Amino acid sequence: MKLSVGRVVAAVAVIAGGALILVPGLVPLSPLEARVTGLVVMTVGLLASATVPDYLPALGYFVLAMALGVAPGAVIFSSFHTASIWLLVGGIIISATAQRTGLGERIAQPIVRHLPRGHSGIIAVVALITVGLAFLVPTGIGRMLILLPIMRGLADQLGFRPGRPGRTAIMLTFVFCSFFPPLAILPANLSQVILIGTSEALYGYIPKYGAYLALHFPVLGVLKLIAIVGSVCWLFPDRPAERAATPAPKRMSREQRRMLFILTVALIGWATDFIHHVSPAWISLGAAVLCLMPPRPLIPGPQFGREVSFAPLFYVAAILSIGPLLAHVGLSAGIGQALDHVVSLSPEAPFGNFMTLVLMAVGVSLSSSAVVPAILTPLAARFAEMTGFSLEAVIMTQVVAYTAILLPHQTVPLMFGITIAEIHVADATRLLLLLGLITILILLPLDYLWWRLLGVI
Repeated sequence: MKLSVGRVVAAVAVIAGGALILVPGLVPLSPLEARVTGLVVMTVGLLASATVPDYLPALGYFVLAMALGVAPGAVIFSSFHTASIWLLVGGIIISATAQRTGLGERIAQPIVRHLPRGHSGIIAVVALITVGLAFLVPTGIGRMLILLPIMRGLADQLGFRPGRPGRTAIMLTFVFCSFFPPLAILPANLSQVILIGTSEALYGYIPKYGAYLALHFPVLGVLKLIAIVGSVCWLFPDRPAERAATPAPKRMSREQRRMLFILTVALIGWATDFIHHVSPAWISLGAAVLCLMPPRPLIPGPQFGREVSFAPLFYVAAILSIGPLLAHVGLSAGIGQALDHVVSLSPEAPFGNFMTLVLMAVGVSLSSSAVVPAILTPLAARFAEMTGFSLEAVIMTQVVAYTAILLPHQTVPLMFGITIAEIHVADATRLLLLLGLITILILLPLDYLWWRLLGVI
């Protein structure tokens, strides 16, 4: 059997996680904390290795967590009570319906006629369209749902069938550009909402839209977009099919017009949530219900079971439950206290402080980016005192850390996009690791210089 990096990662995760579960005395933690750590290491390692279907380690996580009795069922299965799961349910149905009606390919036809001929030009246009939509739709998953059928149709029109590098490039570009550059736009991602909610609850701090955009968008928005386009083109080169002159697109079918109407209503709902305060999850689920409404459902009952797969739910649910589980057994608080004692910060070393705060948040996010605000925001005031930075600057370093995500499981929007776009986890991981390297070695120092220029630190 050929030894691969994925198999090595999986083997290490199983051995290390199993050892912690079976022999908790190996580490200076309580037996309960050691078992939870082993469970998380095993689950995250198997998911990152991409050697088995995503749902398998996710289901194994739930089985072991209940069998070991590490927490009550209400904690272990808490993710099924979150809006994110129902956002995913709606998204899966919307995606399958849009694909079945052919709406994406129909919308993509006129777009293809005006695209550049080269592969890199096509990827750049996809990136710009995606980031431009972030100013209108304040949720990354909402943007992915709107763009997915269009991007699938675009790939088909360009001759990029499933398995082609060109198709992978288009899908990765729109998924990554739905998450990373919009981190610099407030509030265009769930990660920012969690961070801002935590900072408001603890310190009464809510960043202003314009100041936030000026602080983050030049580097984390524009330069990150350029890094994504360049990395995708380098990792997944391809040549689109020759495009002959195409006739004007035919009129939309009745099903396509109905699907377009449903997506338009959902888009308006997502873009105006600051007015009606209805969660994007319920808008997504409502749109899915409209797709299935009789007397002419867009996916008839007999086809629903064959064309709609809910396997990704278990993957997302397992990851979402890690944060509450860590908090329940006290590991989140313990990590925060350990960092408080270990981290070395000094007012005389601003660049070192900046990098330390960001990389510390990157390390904490390896289990899940959702736990970062819970662990680090309560320590922000102390870190501000140790560094001489303002409280706002310390909190904003967490936003910078979100741009250095290294593995797909770390954040729900990326997991969601990778799942619905049918991207191989291994391909997404390759791109994330390359972007993480570029971010840490190039973008973080440039971001520090930009913050210095603005007088933030």
